Amino acid sequence: MQKQYIQFVAASALMMFVQTGSQADPVANADMEAGQKIYMKNCEVCHLIGRNLINPAKEIQNSTIVADPKRLKEWLSRRNGIMPQFAHIAKNDIELRQLREFLLFAQKNPSEVKKLEDEEASAEAAKKDGKGSKTK
Repeated sequence: MQKQYIQFVAASALMMFVQTGSQADPVANADMEAGQKIYMKNCEVCHLIGRNLINPAKEIQNSTIVADPKRLKEWLSRRNGIMPQFAHIAKNDIELRQLREFLLFAQKNPSEVKKLEDEEASAEAAKKDGKGSKTK
């Protein structure tokens, strides 16, 4: 329940930020929101909002792979070191485009993504504090 709330808050904040432009594109906004969900489901465990918790030298935030759709597709299609393949995304052009839209947004707007990350961390800390007080 708490994770769903965090995801909702993060998606809402992202959508509000994207829609503040006067030329808001509903398709791009929908792609970005869907891309964020794909990211949270498949990537977030090791790449907490653009970083790389396993190998900090290879973070998504500064990756050139994201810029080239063909290269991203190839990268996700195969195992890369300890990173598993994500062929189910690479084979689905729509999901691949959606994920890439979110990653490009994250690269261009690190401060907005950092806010989302901080909100998620705060919610997780509050969740842990709440559990601790219930067990006493």
